[in-house]
Amino acid sequence: IQRMCFHDGPGIRTTVFLKGCNLHCPWCANPENIIASPQEYELDGKKGAYGYFCSCDDLLYEILKDREFFANDKYATEASGIVIEEVGENYSKCRMPITAIHKNAVGGVMGGAVYTLCDFAFAVATNTPESHTVTAVSQISYMSLVKGDELFATAELIKDGRRTCFFKVTVTDNLGTLVAIANTTGMHV
Repeated sequence: IQRMCFHDGPGIRTTVFLKGCNLHCPWCANPENIIASPQEYELDGKKGAYGYFCSCDDLLYEILKDREFFANDKYATEASGIVIEEVGENYSKCRMPITAIHKNAVGGVMGGAVYTLCDFAFAVATNTPESHTVTAVSQISYMSLVKGDELFATAELIKDGRRTCFFKVTVTDNLGTLVAIANTTGMHV
């Protein structure tokens, strides 16, 4: 089981490698999966195994645990309706459909809603179950009013260090309008 995968298409997924492949492709990237039974190995003095037996229920339980990681951010995923669209190494793209709860008294999209999208995109780009980064400083510049009915935030790493990182988060709407740019310094914890 490989968690937090983003190499095989858009979004975050869990990849399950099954043993017992009978294709024997010459370009196979996972030859340890050809033999159906678990295999022991030793690497740098540490012993391990490729594969193990488990029930379908146990496998489903392991897969569903990964959905809980970002689903626990209830404000972003439930209250704000933000959806993770793409994730790459030090990169993410998130989408937020605009609804009545995102609008202020005069009908415009609230700045806090735009900032929430930026902050969540930063979190998705920088966090995994194994490593955690929190916002230390964030500054947002609002460039234009929202004209569309969806917002997209793209978080990209500018510089990474041992203890801190710096990301640029760009927000556009579905009509291509540049809505905001946030610069965020994160602290690896």
